[in-house]
Amino acid sequence: MLSTPTCLRPRNETKSTTALEVAGKVFKIVHDKQRGPLTLIRILRGEIKRGMRLISARGQAEVVSKLYEPLADEYREVSAVQSGDVVICAGLKSTVTGDLLTSSQSALKNAQKRLKQSQGNNTAAKDEEDDELDESDELFAIDPQIPDAVYFCSIEPPSVSSQTAMEQALKQLQREDPSLRVSYDSVTGQTVLGGMGELHMDIIKSRILSEYKIDVDLGPLQIAYKETIESPALTTLSVEKEIAGSKQSVSITLEVVKNQAEMFSLDKSPENLPNLNTLRPRILQVLRKGSISALERGPRVGGQVVETQIRLHNATIGRGTADSFVMATAAQCVQKLLSTSGTRLLEPIMALQIVAPSERISGIMADLSRRRALINDVLPKGERNKMILVNAPLAELSGYSSALRTISSGTASMTMQPCGFSSMNSVDESLAERRAQGLE
Repeated sequence: MLSTPTCLRPRNETKSTTALEVAGKVFKIVHDKQRGPLTLIRILRGEIKRGMRLISARGQAEVVSKLYEPLADEYREVSAVQSGDVVICAGLKSTVTGDLLTSSQSALKNAQKRLKQSQGNNTAAKDEEDDELDESDELFAIDPQIPDAVYFCSIEPPSVSSQTAMEQALKQLQREDPSLRVSYDSVTGQTVLGGMGELHMDIIKSRILSEYKIDVDLGPLQIAYKETIESPALTTLSVEKEIAGSKQSVSITLEVVKNQAEMFSLDKSPENLPNLNTLRPRILQVLRKGSISALERGPRVGGQVVETQIRLHNATIGRGTADSFVMATAAQCVQKLLSTSGTRLLEPIMALQIVAPSERISGIMADLSRRRALINDVLPKGERNKMILVNAPLAELSGYSSALRTISSGTASMTMQPCGFSSMNSVDESLAERRAQGLE
């Protein structure tokens, strides 16, 4: 029988504050060769009927063409399913794993307001109120909370004729697995996969071969480093060109500063505010989009630039200048700033829990110390075992599960999950750059 994940079980708060006609959480999507994509939904409130129109929290409307009741490996078609049950819906085209489905978008917004108001009234301290509001945001989460990808690699079809089939397969796999990231690198012209580990990538390749009969080729795995600026920088870039007989001119002044709050802001100082007030909202959106796009690829290893804010000081746009030209100039200005200020690398850190017999602990800890690991604690686990809590750089953990089995003679087990990013020293940065360039 299909079991419902604990995180998707309804809370008492949901029933008392939402007053939604229908509320359900999508916790899995599978693709059936005969029935097409099947969406598994845990119904939190109300009743889902065949032919009903459902709306996701992202505002997309879907129509349920058929309903199935899961019975082990068999599906029995039904006309309606009540709250508290798991139902399989056919016909949903854009819903992804983790979506919240309701029968009314307005009812969802009203429920969010009522829940926040009830929590705010019962909260005395402001910090406690913020925590409660965060909880309500989690309760009505639009997207599942998924850590950033820690590995990435290129993927190539066996032939040009298989390109479309491969893209369709990746699109379906993304619906099933939101932790799989698919992007297109305009610099290399390659499709890039991002995932949570070596095994994750191997499973994706195996599924594409077994389920879609496409023998794709994966490039070498690369660690998804991030970059951040070393110091603030300010520059002005002026570009003038004539394209198809039309003069294009842009002069823009931007600054990059360390800031985690927002990625793009306006400098509202007295000397710059009059100029910024003359810019139309559409132009500001174009400048914002072009500037932020430049942060997707840092100057050192091509990693995403984080903890950085772009501040617009001044912009002069010539009459008849195309939006694409303005966007490209903004991106070029930010790239120039990143090269000027310099960036530091941030490497992904993994949290490990290792359980092993007490007599094997010393050998395991000696191996961890050689991997730049930070040992947080060693706790007793039962009568004969101990548990080691460790934070270690992902770059040092390639093939670690096999190494751990060798050290412990197969008696140790471990779990590993991402726990953020950390700065690196200059020696490790140089080594990471050489690895990214394929020199190591």
